[in-house]
Amino acid sequence: MFNNIISFAIVVLIAIIALSLVQLYINTHSDPISLKFQHYESSTRHPLESPVMSNVLSNNIQNSINLIDGLKLRVPNKNYKFRCGNFLDILDLICTHNTDISYKQIGKLFSYFNQRDEEKIVIALVYDISSPNGLLTLMECLRCLLQLNLKRKKNSDIIHELILLDSIPRSKDIINQKGITHLVLDDLKDDFYLNGSETWYKKVVVMSKNFNSKKSNIVSIDYLMEGIKFLPFVKDEIITEDNYLLLDNSRLLEYKDTIFTQNNLVSAVSSFLTTLPQDMFITEKDECCFLIDSINKSFNNIQLIYKVLSLLMLGANVKFSKIDEINDDLNISNKTTFLQTNSENVNKLLSLTNYQQNRTKFMFKVFHTLLLDNFYMSSKKFSYVNKNLHNLKALLITTTEKKTISSEIMSLLKTNLQCRASLETYIDLSNTKSIKLLGPLFYTNFYDHRHFKEKMIERTVTFAGAVYPSLQFKIVDKLEDTDSIGKLKIRGFTIGTPIDGLKEQYKEDMENNNANEGWVKLEGIEGCIGRDSCFWISKVNTSK
Repeated sequence: MFNNIISFAIVVLIAIIALSLVQLYINTHSDPISLKFQHYESSTRHPLESPVMSNVLSNNIQNSINLIDGLKLRVPNKNYKFRCGNFLDILDLICTHNTDISYKQIGKLFSYFNQRDEEKIVIALVYDISSPNGLLTLMECLRCLLQLNLKRKKNSDIIHELILLDSIPRSKDIINQKGITHLVLDDLKDDFYLNGSETWYKKVVVMSKNFNSKKSNIVSIDYLMEGIKFLPFVKDEIITEDNYLLLDNSRLLEYKDTIFTQNNLVSAVSSFLTTLPQDMFITEKDECCFLIDSINKSFNNIQLIYKVLSLLMLGANVKFSKIDEINDDLNISNKTTFLQTNSENVNKLLSLTNYQQNRTKFMFKVFHTLLLDNFYMSSKKFSYVNKNLHNLKALLITTTEKKTISSEIMSLLKTNLQCRASLETYIDLSNTKSIKLLGPLFYTNFYDHRHFKEKMIERTVTFAGAVYPSLQFKIVDKLEDTDSIGKLKIRGFTIGTPIDGLKEQYKEDMENNNANEGWVKLEGIEGCIGRDSCFWISKVNTSK
């Protein structure tokens, strides 16, 4: 009798193990679906998943996405009027909902420049958003220039400017070309690094505390503030019914060949928030960790701005974790609910899957041995990190239009990390021939479980996702066949304004802006629109 019970228990255990393996396989592999029959696929979003759900799945493919134009704030004392918003509105929300008091102390730079009667101020900012003082330095500059321009617009046509640079200029050419008057640094270990270039500016302002220099032209912000009254930020005293239109579409910053506006920023912020599932909306209990590497510094300093501000204005905590190219360890808090990395660092992220051992125990070991070590990357042995990320809600992976990540790896990450995942495709900032966006071009939603294996599809196109809510898109220069590949054109509120050499390339589009209703072409991006209203990038084009 006892032997029969043991035999029955063993059979049940084997059945459970087999069913678990089948379920794990199903989680990472769904049936292959032909591109021509995607409209028979069930909705990739759950009901009420997001405010943009109905737009993504719209039958009108050419205009499938409603544009998200800013934060849609109400005008003070006028409930029936709306405005788009600007950085000062975001700063007000951050000061209201975030518990970190350092954000309420932003305004030293404005307090200093507000005391001076200079004709025009052009600030060149060199910073690292992941440094201890980087984000605060950026926000200091954004408030300073925006509020100074508000003050000036009533009396003159002077526009103060903010220019973001990747590094401290080593040539005076860009100083003369842009008319830069001040250099602002988030930190400076030694004035030796300026190598005498401090004489090119009226002042070099270092925003880190306790910085000292023997050179009179290099000063800390605390030194400049001696004897100057600090002007705290009070939104109702700055933004009024009479002046808000002077701000909402004014200049935000300039980077390389593109100028981004306040409307670009607030549209990117509001679009990001609409892509979040309703049951994942950000609160003060959330903590977002950004995995940062030195290779993508320029991308991080520009494209993380809107997302970091989005999180802060809802009270979330933001942390940056720098990736060591030699050491596989990742410094990620177990309180992390949102995690972002780029496609180049996916392998390091896969090393985190060992934390699942606490949850699935034996079954994880079986799955890891059969699938991860022996199937996906048999030549790569991951070093494990003893981490517990049971609070993780979502994984955000960023990539460019020329770099893709396979659906197999996306499925593997979602299964092993037990969280939702989204892939965001950005236009490469180093692409000198393409117009730039503040925010992504495409994104995949958090419920996208599709897995395409059919050889013809994989050889022809690769899934890019839905166009971002702040954009509309269409295909031009294609053959009569509606499924044929063509060139991509977009319009929307996160498109930057081209300058310098890029302006010449888009001269025709800009001059005929009213005639073509704002459509601009994207250099080097071709593909087709699937019957799921998503864009599929041509693989032939991306391999060039």
